[in-house]
Amino acid sequence: MTGDTLEITRPSLQHPGIPASVEGHYAVSAAVALQRHHQSPASVEVQMGQDVREYDAEWRPPTPDELRACAAERDTTCYGAYTVALAAIFQRLGYKAVARAAEGDGSQGSGSHADWLLLPVDAEVDEWYLEHPDIRRVEISGQDEASFGERNWRLKKKIDQAQGGLLRHIPAWAAVVEFSLPVVAIAQAS
Repeated sequence: MTGDTLEITRPSLQHPGIPASVEGHYAVSAAVALQRHHQSPASVEVQMGQDVREYDAEWRPPTPDELRACAAERDTTCYGAYTVALAAIFQRLGYKAVARAAEGDGSQGSGSHADWLLLPVDAEVDEWYLEHPDIRRVEISGQDEASFGERNWRLKKKIDQAQGGLLRHIPAWAAVVEFSLPVVAIAQAS
């Protein structure tokens, strides 16, 4: 074990955008997605280009009720990816999730083209957070199992997606979580 830990069981401790009232869903989704391939604790690789670091992750094994509640694999993978990617961004980049980004109506150029809005971990979150000079966006994707090429293709697609939208003036990252390894690939998008 590395000593550096990704907080996936209590994301509200690091991310005000995931309040304690809903964090259980995120934590259980991450546990179910990881438990498909691993036992807790496990090492998670966080890649930024050629710079690769290992982090420890621990979770409570999901109960039979939680497994049934998370039977929709795509949804579970998505919310699990949010949890694991945001934990990696907190540790690796020093940013916390403060809000979900608005989707818009799906038309050309509308929406934020991001999943979450982020601020530095020491920044105060107030009603003016969108005007903070260090605000960032992140577009996140999750995959249960993928080859290196598929993961890189998905990351490129997420980078392209993050470069558009109504909030394209806000710098962005893209992140792809692949649960079978597990690995989080993060890249600057703008």
